[in-house]
Amino acid sequence: MATSVIMVALYLAVWTVATLALRLLLRGRNVEASPLALVVRTPVVFRFLDRAAGSRLIGLLLDAGILVAAVSAGLFYYSFITPFIQFISTGRTVGLVKPILPGITIGFDTFLYMLPGFSIAIILHELFHALAARHGGIPIRSSGFMIILGLLPAAFVEPDEKTLREARLRVKLRVYAAGVLANMILFAAFQALATGLSGGGYYTVIVGVDPGSPAAKAGLEPGTAVKYFIVNGTIAKGIDGLIKVLSNIQDKYNGSLAHVTLIVTMVTTKGNITIVKPASYEKIGIRMFDVPARLLYIASPQTAVAITLMLVYTIIINYSLALINAAPLFITDGAHMVRETAKIIVGEERAQTVANIVSLATLAMLIPSISL
Repeated sequence: MATSVIMVALYLAVWTVATLALRLLLRGRNVEASPLALVVRTPVVFRFLDRAAGSRLIGLLLDAGILVAAVSAGLFYYSFITPFIQFISTGRTVGLVKPILPGITIGFDTFLYMLPGFSIAIILHELFHALAARHGGIPIRSSGFMIILGLLPAAFVEPDEKTLREARLRVKLRVYAAGVLANMILFAAFQALATGLSGGGYYTVIVGVDPGSPAAKAGLEPGTAVKYFIVNGTIAKGIDGLIKVLSNIQDKYNGSLAHVTLIVTMVTTKGNITIVKPASYEKIGIRMFDVPARLLYIASPQTAVAITLMLVYTIIINYSLALINAAPLFITDGAHMVRETAKIIVGEERAQTVANIVSLATLAMLIPSISL
Protein backbone atom coordinates (compact mmCIF):
# COMPACT_ATOMS: atom_id res chain seq x y z
CA MET A 1 0.00 0.00 0.00
CA ALA A 2 2.79 2.45 0.89
CA THR A 3 4.55 1.81 -2.44
CA SER A 4 1.31 2.42 -4.35
CA VAL A 5 0.70 5.70 -2.53
CA ILE A 6 4.25 6.85 -3.35
CA MET A 7 3.76 5.94 -7.02
CA VAL A 8 0.48 7.86 -7.16
CA ALA A 9 2.09 10.88 -5.47
CA LEU A 10 5.04 10.85 -7.90
CA TYR A 11 2.75 10.52 -10.90
CA LEU A 12 0.56 13.41 -9.75
CA ALA A 13 3.66 15.54 -9.12
CA VAL A 14 4.97 14.90 -12.65
CA TRP A 15 1.53 15.51 -14.16
CA THR A 16 1.16 18.78 -12.23
CA VAL A 17 4.54 20.10 -13.41
CA ALA A 18 3.82 19.06 -17.01
CA THR A 19 0.39 20.70 -17.13
CA LEU A 20 1.65 23.92 -15.54
CA ALA A 21 4.40 24.07 -18.18
CA LEU A 22 1.81 23.52 -20.93
CA ARG A 23 -0.33 26.25 -19.44
CA LEU A 24 2.48 28.74 -19.94
CA LEU A 25 3.39 27.52 -23.43
CA LEU A 26 -0.18 27.30 -24.80
CA ARG A 27 -1.59 30.48 -23.29
CA GLY A 28 -4.15 32.15 -25.54
CA ARG A 29 -4.99 29.03 -27.57
CA ASN A 30 -7.96 26.66 -27.40
CA VAL A 31 -6.10 24.51 -24.91
CA GLU A 32 -6.40 24.78 -21.15
CA ALA A 33 -3.94 22.95 -18.92
CA SER A 34 -4.30 22.45 -15.18
CA PRO A 35 -3.32 19.74 -12.69
CA LEU A 36 -6.89 18.44 -12.90
CA ALA A 37 -7.23 18.12 -16.67
CA LEU A 38 -5.87 19.00 -20.09
CA VAL A 39 -8.78 20.55 -22.02
CA VAL A 40 -8.96 21.07 -25.79
CA ARG A 41 -11.89 23.24 -26.89
CA THR A 42 -13.22 22.54 -30.38
CA PRO A 43 -16.45 24.54 -30.86
CA VAL A 44 -17.34 22.84 -34.17
CA VAL A 45 -17.07 19.22 -33.05
CA PHE A 46 -20.78 18.81 -32.15
CA ARG A 47 -22.31 20.77 -35.04
CA PHE A 48 -23.44 17.57 -36.72
CA LEU A 49 -26.08 17.40 -33.96
CA ASP A 50 -27.79 20.49 -35.42
CA ARG A 51 -29.68 18.07 -37.67
CA ALA A 52 -31.50 16.87 -34.55
CA ALA A 53 -33.25 20.21 -34.04
CA GLY A 54 -37.01 19.70 -34.23
CA SER A 55 -36.91 15.93 -34.86
CA ARG A 56 -40.09 14.40 -33.45
CA LEU A 57 -38.52 10.96 -33.02
CA ILE A 58 -35.60 12.37 -31.04
CA GLY A 59 -38.07 14.40 -29.01
CA LEU A 60 -39.89 11.21 -28.01
CA LEU A 61 -36.54 9.61 -27.12
CA LEU A 62 -35.63 12.58 -24.92
CA ASP A 63 -39.05 12.50 -23.24
CA ALA A 64 -38.39 8.84 -22.48
CA GLY A 65 -35.08 10.00 -21.01
CA ILE A 66 -36.95 12.05 -18.40
CA LEU A 67 -38.80 8.91 -17.33
CA VAL A 68 -35.55 6.91 -17.35
CA ALA A 69 -33.92 9.51 -15.11
CA ALA A 70 -36.84 9.39 -12.67
CA VAL A 71 -36.73 5.58 -12.54
CA SER A 72 -32.94 5.68 -12.11
CA ALA A 73 -33.30 8.04 -9.16
CA GLY A 74 -35.82 5.63 -7.68
CA LEU A 75 -33.37 2.75 -8.14
CA PHE A 76 -30.69 4.81 -6.41
CA TYR A 77 -32.87 5.35 -3.34
CA TYR A 78 -33.99 1.71 -3.39
CA SER A 79 -30.35 0.58 -3.41
CA PHE A 80 -29.24 2.72 -0.48
CA ILE A 81 -32.27 3.03 1.78
CA THR A 82 -31.79 -0.42 3.36
CA PRO A 83 -28.08 0.15 4.19
CA PHE A 84 -29.02 3.55 5.61
CA ILE A 85 -31.70 2.05 7.85
CA GLN A 86 -29.22 -0.61 8.96
CA PHE A 87 -26.70 2.11 9.81
CA ILE A 88 -29.28 4.03 11.85
CA SER A 89 -30.36 0.94 13.77
CA THR A 90 -27.00 -0.80 14.28
CA GLY A 91 -24.32 1.80 13.54
CA ARG A 92 -22.63 -0.55 11.04
CA THR A 93 -21.72 0.63 7.55
CA VAL A 94 -22.22 -1.61 4.51
CA GLY A 95 -19.60 -0.29 2.09
CA LEU A 96 -21.52 -0.58 -1.19
CA VAL A 97 -19.66 2.38 -2.71
CA LYS A 98 -15.88 2.60 -3.01
CA PRO A 99 -14.20 5.71 -4.46
CA ILE A 100 -11.99 4.88 -7.44
CA LEU A 101 -8.44 5.79 -6.40
CA PRO A 102 -5.89 3.90 -8.54
CA GLY A 103 -3.19 2.34 -6.39
CA ILE A 104 -5.15 2.97 -3.21
CA THR A 105 -8.70 1.57 -3.40
CA ILE A 106 -8.16 -0.36 -6.64
CA GLY A 107 -5.11 -1.72 -8.45
CA PHE A 108 -3.63 0.02 -11.48
CA ASP A 109 -4.35 -3.04 -13.63
CA THR A 110 -8.00 -2.90 -12.63
CA PHE A 111 -8.15 0.82 -13.42
CA LEU A 112 -6.76 0.20 -16.92
CA TYR A 113 -9.55 -2.30 -17.57
CA MET A 114 -12.05 0.31 -16.38
CA LEU A 115 -10.72 3.13 -18.60
CA PRO A 116 -12.57 2.17 -21.82
CA GLY A 117 -15.85 1.95 -19.91
CA PHE A 118 -15.33 5.36 -18.32
CA SER A 119 -14.38 7.00 -21.61
CA ILE A 120 -17.34 5.56 -23.53
CA ALA A 121 -19.72 6.47 -20.70
CA ILE A 122 -18.55 10.06 -20.36
CA ILE A 123 -18.31 10.80 -24.09
CA LEU A 124 -21.80 9.50 -24.92
CA HIS A 125 -23.18 11.16 -21.78
CA GLU A 126 -21.98 14.54 -23.03
CA LEU A 127 -23.05 13.86 -26.63
CA PHE A 128 -26.61 13.22 -25.43
CA HIS A 129 -26.59 16.48 -23.45
CA ALA A 130 -25.55 18.24 -26.67
CA LEU A 131 -28.21 16.35 -28.64
CA ALA A 132 -30.94 17.45 -26.22
CA ALA A 133 -29.70 21.04 -26.20
CA ARG A 134 -29.64 21.34 -29.99
CA HIS A 135 -33.03 19.65 -30.27
CA GLY A 136 -34.43 22.29 -27.93
CA GLY A 137 -32.82 25.15 -29.84
CA ILE A 138 -30.19 25.85 -27.20
CA PRO A 139 -26.81 26.88 -28.66
CA ILE A 140 -23.66 25.03 -27.65
CA ARG A 141 -21.29 27.69 -26.32
CA SER A 142 -18.28 25.41 -26.43
CA SER A 143 -17.36 21.75 -26.52
CA GLY A 144 -14.33 19.58 -26.79
CA PHE A 145 -12.27 16.84 -25.26
CA MET A 146 -10.16 16.48 -22.14
CA ILE A 147 -7.75 14.15 -20.41
CA ILE A 148 -8.42 14.02 -16.67
CA LEU A 149 -5.27 13.55 -14.56
CA GLY A 150 -3.50 12.32 -17.68
CA LEU A 151 -5.41 9.03 -17.61
CA LEU A 152 -9.09 9.38 -18.40
CA PRO A 153 -10.19 10.60 -21.87
CA ALA A 154 -13.51 12.46 -21.73
CA ALA A 155 -15.68 14.94 -23.59
CA PHE A 156 -17.64 17.98 -22.44
CA VAL A 157 -20.46 20.20 -23.65
CA GLU A 158 -21.31 23.71 -22.42
CA PRO A 159 -24.80 24.83 -23.52
CA ASP A 160 -25.51 28.55 -23.50
CA GLU A 161 -26.57 29.07 -19.87
CA LYS A 162 -28.78 32.11 -20.49
CA THR A 163 -30.80 30.35 -23.19
CA LEU A 164 -31.04 27.22 -21.05
CA ARG A 165 -32.32 29.19 -18.04
CA GLU A 166 -35.03 30.79 -20.18
CA ALA A 167 -36.12 27.55 -21.85
CA ARG A 168 -39.37 25.73 -21.05
CA LEU A 169 -39.29 23.19 -18.22
CA ARG A 170 -39.73 20.28 -20.62
CA VAL A 171 -36.68 21.36 -22.64
CA LYS A 172 -34.59 21.76 -19.48
CA LEU A 173 -35.58 18.35 -18.16
CA ARG A 174 -34.74 16.79 -21.52
CA VAL A 175 -31.26 18.35 -21.45
CA TYR A 176 -30.48 17.29 -17.89
CA ALA A 177 -31.97 13.79 -18.25
CA ALA A 178 -30.19 13.08 -21.54
CA GLY A 179 -26.92 12.08 -19.87
CA VAL A 180 -28.66 9.51 -17.67
CA LEU A 181 -30.48 8.21 -20.74
CA ALA A 182 -27.16 7.77 -22.58
CA ASN A 183 -25.63 5.75 -19.75
CA MET A 184 -28.71 3.54 -19.44
CA ILE A 185 -28.67 2.91 -23.20
CA LEU A 186 -25.01 1.89 -22.97
CA PHE A 187 -25.77 -0.29 -19.95
CA ALA A 188 -28.56 -2.07 -21.83
CA ALA A 189 -26.48 -2.46 -25.01
CA PHE A 190 -23.43 -3.93 -23.28
CA GLN A 191 -25.59 -6.11 -21.04
CA ALA A 192 -27.26 -7.49 -24.16
CA LEU A 193 -23.83 -8.13 -25.68
CA ALA A 194 -22.71 -9.95 -22.52
CA THR A 195 -25.89 -12.04 -22.51
CA GLY A 196 -25.37 -12.98 -26.15
CA LEU A 197 -21.78 -14.01 -25.55
CA SER A 198 -22.72 -16.09 -22.52
CA GLY A 199 -25.25 -18.12 -24.51
CA GLY A 200 -22.54 -20.65 -25.35
CA GLY A 201 -21.60 -21.18 -21.73
CA TYR A 202 -18.35 -20.34 -19.96
CA TYR A 203 -14.83 -21.70 -19.91
CA THR A 204 -12.38 -21.06 -17.10
CA VAL A 205 -9.06 -19.44 -17.99
CA ILE A 206 -6.07 -20.05 -15.72
CA VAL A 207 -4.64 -16.57 -15.20
CA GLY A 208 -1.94 -17.49 -12.70
CA VAL A 209 -0.05 -20.51 -11.34
CA ASP A 210 1.86 -20.32 -8.05
CA PRO A 211 5.53 -21.39 -8.39
CA GLY A 212 6.24 -24.73 -6.70
CA SER A 213 2.53 -25.52 -6.28
CA PRO A 214 0.94 -28.85 -7.29
CA ALA A 215 -0.48 -27.09 -10.37
CA ALA A 216 2.99 -25.88 -11.42
CA LYS A 217 4.48 -29.35 -10.87
CA ALA A 218 1.76 -30.82 -13.11
CA GLY A 219 2.84 -28.50 -15.93
CA LEU A 220 -0.20 -26.22 -15.87
CA GLU A 221 0.52 -22.86 -17.52
CA PRO A 222 -1.25 -19.47 -17.36
CA GLY A 223 -3.51 -18.95 -20.36
CA THR A 224 -4.93 -22.47 -20.32
CA ALA A 225 -8.67 -22.60 -21.14
CA VAL A 226 -10.50 -25.21 -19.06
CA LYS A 227 -13.83 -26.66 -20.22
CA TYR A 228 -14.57 -28.30 -16.87
CA PHE A 229 -12.94 -29.85 -13.80
CA ILE A 230 -13.13 -33.35 -12.34
CA VAL A 231 -12.37 -33.25 -8.60
CA ASN A 232 -12.00 -36.65 -6.94
CA GLY A 233 -14.38 -38.03 -9.58
CA THR A 234 -16.97 -35.22 -9.36
CA ILE A 235 -17.49 -32.95 -12.40
CA ALA A 236 -17.47 -29.20 -11.80
CA LYS A 237 -18.09 -26.46 -14.40
CA GLY A 238 -16.72 -22.96 -13.91
CA ILE A 239 -15.31 -21.34 -10.80
CA ASP A 240 -18.63 -21.48 -8.94
CA GLY A 241 -18.98 -25.18 -9.68
CA LEU A 242 -15.41 -25.85 -8.55
CA ILE A 243 -15.96 -23.91 -5.31
CA LYS A 244 -19.15 -25.85 -4.62
CA VAL A 245 -17.45 -29.23 -5.08
CA LEU A 246 -14.51 -28.20 -2.89
CA SER A 247 -16.90 -26.90 -0.23
CA ASN A 248 -18.70 -30.25 -0.18
CA ILE A 249 -15.35 -32.00 0.33
CA GLN A 250 -14.42 -29.54 3.06
CA ASP A 251 -17.65 -30.29 4.91
CA LYS A 252 -16.52 -33.93 5.19
CA TYR A 253 -13.18 -32.92 6.72
CA ASN A 254 -14.14 -30.28 9.31
CA GLY A 255 -14.02 -27.38 6.86
CA SER A 256 -10.41 -27.82 5.73
CA LEU A 257 -8.56 -29.21 2.73
CA ALA A 258 -5.14 -28.91 4.37
CA HIS A 259 -4.98 -32.63 5.11
CA VAL A 260 -6.92 -33.94 2.10
CA THR A 261 -5.43 -35.38 -1.07
CA LEU A 262 -7.19 -34.04 -4.16
CA ILE A 263 -6.98 -35.34 -7.71
CA VAL A 264 -8.08 -32.57 -10.08
CA THR A 265 -8.34 -33.28 -13.79
CA MET A 266 -8.68 -30.20 -15.98
CA VAL A 267 -10.37 -30.92 -19.29
CA THR A 268 -8.84 -28.16 -21.42
CA THR A 269 -9.19 -27.11 -25.05
CA LYS A 270 -5.81 -28.76 -25.76
CA GLY A 271 -6.06 -31.95 -23.74
CA ASN A 272 -6.34 -33.04 -20.10
CA ILE A 273 -4.07 -32.09 -17.20
CA THR A 274 -4.23 -34.00 -13.92
CA ILE A 275 -3.08 -32.27 -10.73
CA VAL A 276 -2.49 -34.16 -7.51
CA LYS A 277 -2.66 -32.05 -4.36
CA PRO A 278 -1.07 -34.13 -1.59
CA ALA A 279 -2.34 -33.80 1.96
CA SER A 280 0.83 -31.90 2.80
CA TYR A 281 -0.19 -29.00 0.50
CA GLU A 282 -2.91 -26.58 1.50
CA LYS A 283 -3.71 -25.22 -1.98
CA ILE A 284 -3.67 -26.36 -5.59
CA GLY A 285 -2.00 -23.06 -6.54
CA ILE A 286 -4.09 -21.57 -9.36
CA ARG A 287 -5.89 -18.28 -10.06
CA MET A 288 -8.81 -18.40 -12.46
CA PHE A 289 -11.33 -16.30 -14.36
CA ASP A 290 -14.48 -17.39 -16.22
CA VAL A 291 -14.96 -16.10 -19.78
CA PRO A 292 -17.72 -16.69 -22.34
CA ALA A 293 -16.79 -19.72 -24.44
CA ARG A 294 -17.73 -17.86 -27.63
CA LEU A 295 -14.93 -15.36 -27.06
CA LEU A 296 -12.38 -18.13 -27.33
CA TYR A 297 -13.37 -18.65 -30.98
CA ILE A 298 -12.08 -15.17 -31.85
CA ALA A 299 -9.46 -14.42 -29.19
CA SER A 300 -6.73 -16.05 -27.15
CA PRO A 301 -7.58 -16.97 -23.54
CA GLN A 302 -5.63 -13.97 -22.17
CA THR A 303 -7.36 -11.60 -24.60
CA ALA A 304 -10.73 -13.15 -23.74
CA VAL A 305 -10.09 -12.38 -20.06
CA ALA A 306 -9.24 -8.76 -20.89
CA ILE A 307 -12.35 -8.34 -23.08
CA THR A 308 -14.58 -9.90 -20.42
CA LEU A 309 -13.19 -7.63 -17.71
CA MET A 310 -13.64 -4.51 -19.83
CA LEU A 311 -17.17 -5.59 -20.72
CA VAL A 312 -18.11 -6.23 -17.09
CA TYR A 313 -16.65 -2.91 -15.93
CA THR A 314 -18.37 -1.02 -18.76
CA ILE A 315 -21.73 -2.45 -17.67
CA ILE A 316 -21.12 -1.61 -14.01
CA ILE A 317 -19.77 1.88 -14.75
CA ASN A 318 -22.69 2.93 -16.96
CA TYR A 319 -25.31 1.62 -14.56
CA SER A 320 -23.59 3.28 -11.61
CA LEU A 321 -23.15 6.61 -13.40
CA ALA A 322 -26.79 6.60 -14.45
CA LEU A 323 -27.97 6.12 -10.88
CA ILE A 324 -25.51 8.61 -9.37
CA ASN A 325 -26.30 11.28 -11.96
CA ALA A 326 -30.05 10.75 -11.61
CA ALA A 327 -29.86 11.19 -7.82
CA PRO A 328 -30.05 14.79 -6.56
CA LEU A 329 -26.54 15.40 -5.20
CA PHE A 330 -25.84 19.15 -5.55
CA ILE A 331 -24.05 19.12 -8.94
CA THR A 332 -25.62 16.08 -10.60
CA ASP A 333 -28.20 16.09 -13.40
CA GLY A 334 -30.78 14.93 -10.87
CA ALA A 335 -30.13 17.97 -8.68
CA HIS A 336 -30.69 20.27 -11.67
CA MET A 337 -33.94 18.49 -12.46
CA VAL A 338 -35.15 18.89 -8.88
CA ARG A 339 -34.24 22.59 -8.92
CA GLU A 340 -35.99 23.31 -12.22
CA THR A 341 -39.11 21.41 -11.15
CA ALA A 342 -39.13 23.21 -7.79
CA LYS A 343 -39.17 26.56 -9.60
CA ILE A 344 -42.63 25.73 -10.91
CA ILE A 345 -43.90 24.72 -7.46
CA VAL A 346 -42.25 27.13 -4.98
CA GLY A 347 -40.83 29.85 -7.22
CA GLU A 348 -37.34 30.62 -8.46
CA GLU A 349 -36.04 32.15 -5.20
CA ARG A 350 -36.79 29.06 -3.10
CA ALA A 351 -36.03 26.44 -5.74
CA GLN A 352 -32.29 26.31 -5.05
CA THR A 353 -32.95 25.94 -1.32
CA VAL A 354 -35.27 23.02 -2.00
CA ALA A 355 -32.67 21.40 -4.26
CA ASN A 356 -29.98 21.85 -1.60
CA ILE A 357 -32.16 20.30 1.11
CA VAL A 358 -33.00 17.30 -1.07
CA SER A 359 -29.33 16.92 -2.06
CA LEU A 360 -28.19 17.11 1.56
CA ALA A 361 -30.71 14.45 2.59
CA THR A 362 -29.60 12.23 -0.31
CA LEU A 363 -25.94 12.64 0.61
CA ALA A 364 -26.68 11.78 4.23
CA MET A 365 -28.34 8.56 3.06
CA LEU A 366 -25.37 7.74 0.80
CA ILE A 367 -22.50 8.36 3.22
CA PRO A 368 -22.98 5.21 5.39
CA SER A 369 -22.51 3.10 2.23
CA ILE A 370 -19.14 4.63 1.30
CA SER A 371 -15.98 2.70 2.18
CA LEU A 372 -12.28 3.13 1.45
